Amino acid sequence: YMTSLKILNLQDCKKLRSVPISERSLLSLKNLIIRMYLDLKILPNKLDNLTSLIMFNISGCLSLISLLIKLSNFTSLTIFDISGYSSLISLSKESRNLLFLNILYINCSSLILLPNEFKNLTSLTTFDI
Repeated sequence: YMTSLKILNLQDCKKLRSVPISERSLLSLKNLIIRMYLDLKILPNKLDNLTSLIMFNISGCLSLISLLIKLSNFTSLTIFDISGYSSLISLSKESRNLLFLNILYINCSSLILLPNEFKNLTSLTTFDI
């Protein structure tokens, strides 16, 4: 268990197929960076337990088709960057508890619709789509 880990940076994992997160580990995690994970198709539900996250950057995971993690569990999140996707078509509709979200970057060419709940992100200072 990595219960004291604050930053997990997973970049250029071209062959890795899953995010190595267990249910009880990483509870202290503040920054999660998942970039260029070429074979990743779905994020594990275990990410929902990372309630201490302040920054979540998930970009360049070209095979990812859905981001259905419960964003509303990330009550401390201030920066969310999801970019570089050609296959992603949906985001989680649960964003009501993102009270501290200041910066939101979304760059997904196949994204059909933004969740209606995004209109309640009153702390946003930067919204780049």
